Amino acid sequence: GNTLYIANSGSNYIGVIDLESMQTKPRIFVKSPPNDLEVAADGSLYVLTTDSLSRIAPANGRELWDGGAARGGELAVNGTKDRLYYADYGIGPANLRQYDISGDTPVELWRTPVGSTSGANGRDLAISHDGSFVSFAAEEGQIGDSVALYSSPQMAIEGIFETGSAPKEVTFSPDDQVAYTVDESGDIKSWETEFFSPLGSFEVDDEAQELLVDRTG
Repeated sequence: GNTLYIANSGSNYIGVIDLESMQTKPRIFVKSPPNDLEVAADGSLYVLTTDSLSRIAPANGRELWDGGAARGGELAVNGTKDRLYYADYGIGPANLRQYDISGDTPVELWRTPVGSTSGANGRDLAISHDGSFVSFAAEEGQIGDSVALYSSPQMAIEGIFETGSAPKEVTFSPDDQVAYTVDESGDIKSWETEFFSPLGSFEVDDEAQELLVDRTG
């Protein structure tokens, strides 16, 4: 795309930059400080703030959909842009939601059941490149000290990565065959996504705060 949107977490607006001219465009004001953004298939914006989830028109900031109360966290949209995922962060139960965004009005299809095995203190959301599964790392892990892999769109737990205490980060390789995680040990661990078996680990000097795999894998 030719537009860069910036979630300014310290202010109640979204910054906009035209990447062709490298000029700033008028700010988009929102209800409260934005945490994360995703672009819909029609160019509208899904906006997660510190207390709400919504969809807005970037041209004028008009709200197109009110997704209700939220508490910050992270958004993800699959490659075909027909599913939106919202994972909340912070103290308390780790809640993950899935929305059908193929129509004009998003429809919530699934959310973490109350009292489920989803853990608490959400930290990181990851979606596979083909959109067939998602994971949500939570410090009080899912099914023990683990990160679960949910199939999409069914949202059934296909298996778990037994990371160790306090899982914090998760991401996938470009071919989605390998998952990488970080837990309280600070080590980066790798896993098969088909059989969930460990492939090895990497020691780092300090705790990794974010993981990203380039396209070469």
